[in-house]
Amino acid sequence: LSHPRDPQQQLARLALREMSLSGSGLQKGAHIIDPRSGYPVTERLAAWSLAPTGALSDALSTAWMIMTPEAIDHYCRTHPTTGALLLPDGSSDISFSLQRYGFFNELHTDFTD
Repeated sequence: LSHPRDPQQQLARLALREMSLSGSGLQKGAHIIDPRSGYPVTERLAAWSLAPTGALSDALSTAWMIMTPEAIDHYCRTHPTTGALLLPDGSSDISFSLQRYGFFNELHTDFTD
């Protein structure tokens, strides 16, 4: 995974088997709309999702951009084959700012922190 604003900056390296990884973010502009406010999401720069299927991981990565950390944690705990990795916008210390939930905590990963 690379930083959305600096693709040369690697955030993590993953080896997956029988899982799907999807990402959503603001690198293409503020195009993800929070249905609660009707305004674009600005609190997160990027979100990645792990799930058993591509369709589910794609849907979840977009949902992670909008959901609260508590809701994400609850979802991942009740769906143990899913995971979330979040990068808040305005994060200057990337290694401190990456937030991991669910299956991301169980994977053998090479995070840069």
